[in-house]
Amino acid sequence: IRQIARLAREQDIQIIHAHRGKDHWQATLAKKIYRLRALVIRTRHVVTPLSNNAANRWLARQTAALVAVSRAVEEDVRRTGMYSKNLRFIPGGIDLEAFAPATLEQKSAARARLNLKPNALVAMCVARFAVVKAHSALLTAWKHVSEKLTAARLILVGAGQLMAENQE
Repeated sequence: IRQIARLAREQDIQIIHAHRGKDHWQATLAKKIYRLRALVIRTRHVVTPLSNNAANRWLARQTAALVAVSRAVEEDVRRTGMYSKNLRFIPGGIDLEAFAPATLEQKSAARARLNLKPNALVAMCVARFAVVKAHSALLTAWKHVSEKLTAARLILVGAGQLMAENQE
């Protein structure tokens, strides 16, 4: 907390952006204890229930904005009643043009390497294999997709504690 405050003062930091709960608390405590002018903003990436307790309500009041990266995260936060005035939705995403194969031949070669049919629907999830990432919900939904679109493929990319449990 002291290091956050020192760095914020030395660098004249105006916004402290946290991505995890622990970081959020540390930034907010640094702001309060050391009377920093910097605003604290939090981006929330996961759908896990926020406890609506006195400590978390205090934290919400000290936070300039909470950014939800999906509608599911936004709804989860909205249900608590906390952050109602400072909740923002900014979808996570990637520039598809920057990451698209440059040629049809490259696309075909990539599909061949992965043993995918040329026109099959392919979905990919890149995330740490952890309970908070809710892969189980994705896998449940994918069962319904694969029943209707038998050539469709789901590719999971990541590592983590649930790897051993989900080797299918």
